Amino acid sequence: IDAIVLSNDSFQEFQEEHPWLFQPGRLIGGKPVPSVGWVFTERLPVRGTKSPHTVKKLTVALPNGAAPSIGATITPAKAPKVTRVAKSKPTKAPTKVAAKVAGKVAKSDPPAKAAVTPKKTLAKKILVKKAAKTTKSAAKTSNVVVEPAVALRRGRQPVNPESVFMSFVGAYRIRSHVKGEVIAFTSHGAIIGVVLADGQRVECYAPTTALGSPPPARARDALKRGDQRDFRLTSVDRERRIAEVSLA
Repeated sequence: IDAIVLSNDSFQEFQEEHPWLFQPGRLIGGKPVPSVGWVFTERLPVRGTKSPHTVKKLTVALPNGAAPSIGATITPAKAPKVTRVAKSKPTKAPTKVAAKVAGKVAKSDPPAKAAVTPKKTLAKKILVKKAAKTTKSAAKTSNVVVEPAVALRRGRQPVNPESVFMSFVGAYRIRSHVKGEVIAFTSHGAIIGVVLADGQRVECYAPTTALGSPPPARARDALKRGDQRDFRLTSVDRERRIAEVSLA
């Protein structure tokens, strides 16, 4: 229509199709200059990178096949509806009511041949028998296997019973001297058993850093299992019900 387009676009997507965009006089750029005003000069569009993919042209035609002109009204056609296939739901297990009804019907029917035991029931029976054998074997060897010290268990669970630990805290204060027996070792220390006046035993922890100066590389280098040594109470963890001791 011989119209003049004013734009700040370089029309890179049309440069391959219309090379005349680079002809002199096609692009005029304006630049503001202080104390002068706007200065307009001829420029060249910014050349875009050539894309390996061809750009599809938008072709529109009227219902009678004629090309549309300016002012023509075009109504877009509706896309056909896609029919979706309903997914089949998995069959649910029979409910309690259905099971009761099935049981009543089975009773009313004449007696049939002995039903075969399902595979799942047989598997459960075999597992129960194996579990019983394992329990019996564990009971026989319970007197031989020695369980690790309570303080060796991970987590923030309490180590000693509350009543026994409170008796220990009431009997000993920080920096008090206690006599204990080395009952186990950890990667960074040893477990010390302290016997109270009533015969109950409290498990304490002796870190490697508290077993000498300089401290040994391992607790086994300074202590032996079953040793009766004098220790000093250094701290108390009431949340875990365990006390920390050092060699006196």
